[in-house]
Amino acid sequence: CYPEASEVILYFNLVYEKIAFYYLNIPLLKPSAKDLFFKCVCVHLAYGELNNAITKYKIFLSEDPTMKETREDDFLKSAIASMEEKKLCTFK
Repeated sequence: CYPEASEVILYFNLVYEKIAFYYLNIPLLKPSAKDLFFKCVCVHLAYGELNNAITKYKIFLSEDPTMKETREDDFLKSAIASMEEKKLCTFK
């Protein structure tokens, strides 16, 4: 991956994160925040930033309790656990 491309992707990841936090304050848009939070953590995992992914995951769970025990939550937990154990073949 080109360094410029990764910087742009991580910048847009921050933008999505800000939008998601904004959505949490609007009842009609609140369900959409979960999707943006999920994508933000996935981007960190895709770039191998495990510590950032774990930190963001914990922040997002504390900010949006409706994300707990969902399919997205289960996927992120298993993806993070696989990366911690270096068992990436789990997702082939």
